[in-house]
Amino acid sequence: MNNCLSEKMLPINKQKLINYNITLLIIICFIRIFLLDFFSTDSPIVTVLAFFSAFLVIVSFLSIRRYIKNSIKVLWIVLFIIFAVSYFLHKSGMEYLINTVTLFMLLPIMPYVKIKSKTGKILLFLYVLYCILLILFAPRIDEPANGAIEVNTNGSSYAMFYLLCFMLILSTKVKNKIVPVVISVIAFAFQLIFGGRSALIGTILFIAYILFIKRLNITRRKLCNIQMILCVLGIVFAYLYSIVLFETIGHGNVLIFGKDIFTGRQSIWQEAFLRLSGHVLFGIGNTLTVENYVGIVNLHNQMMGYLVCYGVCFAFVIILLISLSIGEIYKKGCTNYVVILFLISTITSYFETNFYASANMVFLVVAVVIISVMEKNTVNKENKNDYSLLLARKG
Repeated sequence: MNNCLSEKMLPINKQKLINYNITLLIIICFIRIFLLDFFSTDSPIVTVLAFFSAFLVIVSFLSIRRYIKNSIKVLWIVLFIIFAVSYFLHKSGMEYLINTVTLFMLLPIMPYVKIKSKTGKILLFLYVLYCILLILFAPRIDEPANGAIEVNTNGSSYAMFYLLCFMLILSTKVKNKIVPVVISVIAFAFQLIFGGRSALIGTILFIAYILFIKRLNITRRKLCNIQMILCVLGIVFAYLYSIVLFETIGHGNVLIFGKDIFTGRQSIWQEAFLRLSGHVLFGIGNTLTVENYVGIVNLHNQMMGYLVCYGVCFAFVIILLISLSIGEIYKKGCTNYVVILFLISTITSYFETNFYASANMVFLVVAVVIISVMEKNTVNKENKNDYSLLLARKG
């Protein structure tokens, strides 16, 4: 019998609160996705929505704190203290912290969220509708923004990646597989058209999991260790790519989708490692600038982002926090695909800031909730079928 081990009965008022808050959070995320396509992250309304998103998650987290592992709560306290020191020194990085809180404080809450299947279908429909708009109006690879939707091709590719994940998961749970498989093929085709290479890596890994692995069968400790190793490898990868590999291969010798594999990230990471000297403990804030780039630079590597912005203390704690949170939801047994999505997202974050950049993080939050709803409703149906079968046998 398939069980979700987190199905402790929450008090009715707490259950209603977190259900309402997480549903409202996803609605706000859809609004943020829409606004980010037309306004910058500096727009006041976008900033207000980001803070409100974090507020909803924090309230939900605190309301069920007695059900959450003590080590996770302690790590959050330590993380806030480290951030306070870093922010005092650099006066920057608030947006990144807010998005980090929204995403990772959500994880230990999700096993206790009970969103109705009908609501999940509506959310999935809204996401498909948004992807249709991207297909119709978003610029393709090497095309300038056409004014209809101001989203870059990497963002469009990630949107297609999550759509493909939804459809592949759905194809494993419904009898009529034609529709989700067809949509998956369309999403994959447009991902190629948009040309996002890190999203393509994620797609290949997710398809491989669906086809060949299908379900994780490891201990929680091993999963936590794998997650930690993947996070640390993000920083190691940035060093090897920007220092070792770049000096060995050089510009223009290896192309993917017609793009040189060295598109400028190596310059960013080289500068980041140089600037960290003397600021290892608490970072340099969100102040990195690189020659030939205008304004503050996106680091294009999530763990490097945490390391450079907030320092090694913050990076160490957030890696522990991510790993323990993933381990907890895996232990509670009802969000297997969410775990896989985070493992894959950690790998794709070697080239993107998936976890704290607003343009990427909101998609991941939506994906976590929709996939969690899809999995839980399937588990509930299986449990009901098992119980009916047991009654029939007894009769």
